[in-house]
Amino acid sequence: MEIGVPWTTVDPDARLTSYRLHPLSSLTAELVTEDTLWDHRAAGAPDSPMNREFHGKEGVVAFFKTIEETQEVLDHDVIDFIASDNKVVATGFFRARVKATGKEVSSDWAQVWTIRDGLVSAWKVYYDATADALAFQA
Repeated sequence: MEIGVPWTTVDPDARLTSYRLHPLSSLTAELVTEDTLWDHRAAGAPDSPMNREFHGKEGVVAFFKTIEETQEVLDHDVIDFIASDNKVVATGFFRARVKATGKEVSSDWAQVWTIRDGLVSAWKVYYDATADALAFQA
């Protein structure tokens, strides 16, 4: 997928292929707006260092650094995309091992992406936050 092209104008199969080849972990600060908001908050996950909002390009960098420092991602599968106007919803499955506890966590997920001028201006994830929090508990 060409950078700068609104996701909603790209064929859904191309979006899916691009995301599978370049998963969330390959997203860089250059692909988000200055004021991007990444929302990884969820009820029931007070023990997860990911349970917060990440703001701006620096927040995106901090988001991925937190994942890298705290988890070993074992699986990250993208299943489908649904697009409407400036929103893209991706669904999938993840499995990770928390480095501090050695516990594994897995969950289906849905991610809501908001696109502005071809860049990600907001991202929100829905997943089993309780399972995530329990994996971080000693």
